[in-house]
Parts: sequence; C-alpha cells; structure tokens
Amino acid sequence: MKKIVFIVFSLCSIISCTSDDKITKNNNDPNSPDNPNRRYNMDFVLGIEFINGAGANIFDPQNPIINENDLDVDVYGVNGYENAFPYPIDYEYGESIYFYNRTKSDNTETYVLVLTEYLNKSQEEFNVVKERDGGLKYKITFPDNTVYEVKVEGALKPNSTVDYYPTKVYINDELKWQQPQGTYNGSINYLTIVK
Repeated sequence: MKKIVFIVFSLCSIISCTSDDKITKNNNDPNSPDNPNRRYNMDFVLGIEFINGAGANIFDPQNPIINENDLDVDVYGVNGYENAFPYPIDYEYGESIYFYNRTKSDNTETYVLVLTEYLNKSQEEFNVVKERDGGLKYKITFPDNTVYEVKVEGALKPNSTVDYYPTKVYINDELKWQQPQGTYNGSINYLTIVK
C-alpha cells in the first residue's frame, strides 16, 4: 500500500512540475498569450530594399551609398512619432528595426531594412492600437529629408479580441501589399523602393 501511495504521489509531483514548467515557459515566450509582457497585438515583419535608379542597393555594406546609421526611423506610439533607429539611449522596442542581409530568389544577396511590430502590452498602448484597428505606422527619413511613411492596416484575427494580423501596407499612401484572401500571415515578402 505504501508503494502505491508513493507512486501516486510521485506521479502527481511530476505532472505538477511539468505543468508549472509549461506555464513558466509560456510566460517567458514573448508571443505567448499568457505572457503579460508579450509583444502586443500584431505579428508583423516587413523587409524593404532601397535601391537607386541604377538598381544598386543604397545600404549595401560592401559599397554603401548611404550609411545605415544616417537613416532616421520613427514609430508611431502613444504620443505620436517616437525615435526608434538609430537607437536612442532609452530604446525599449527590442530591436524591432534592423538591417538584414538576405538572399533573393535569384540567389543574389541584398541588404534590407526590416520593420517589425513594436508595441509592448500596456492598456494605454492597446487602446491606441484598437483605435487604429491594429495599425502600425513608421516614418523613414533619409539624410536629404526624403520621407517614406509606412502604414500597416490590420484586422482582428478570427476568435481573438486583442490580436491583429496585417491586411494592407501603404508607402506614402500608395498600396504596396495586400494580404491574400483567407490568410493571416504576419511575415510579408520584401518590398523594393526606388529612391
């Protein structure tokens, strides 16, 4: 009888520890709905390749036409546009704006600016996002004061009251991308802008 009680107690302990581990792991997962500090509201990744009229990548690390650190990228937060890149001292968005070397479908390399979701979970930020129907906004300013405004429209995911997915991307109010019907993917193929 003691063996049976010991076995039952051991199994309960193992199950309990496993459940606690699962909760802890989920709470540490930045995308878990259980994580109170998870990145909030929209799964979104967009790469933008900037090229000149001759087709050369402006930020190519091998032969840059413009230094990437001279680019100013702002995100539209609770109080309007806020500095995001180059990173200010009090940067809080976890590198949601960065540059990335990618291989294109023709096996050539290109260097792209990557924009991702940038809001962290807070009631104030959620209210702003809800007013914008999940939308995100970015302002990319070049050293010559050329500005590109990127607006991302969103819609609520099915069966969710807080999570959005991107539906359209506008650059300077021109539609550049639209979500295919019936999909909820946050990873958008790369866009090219001729500057």
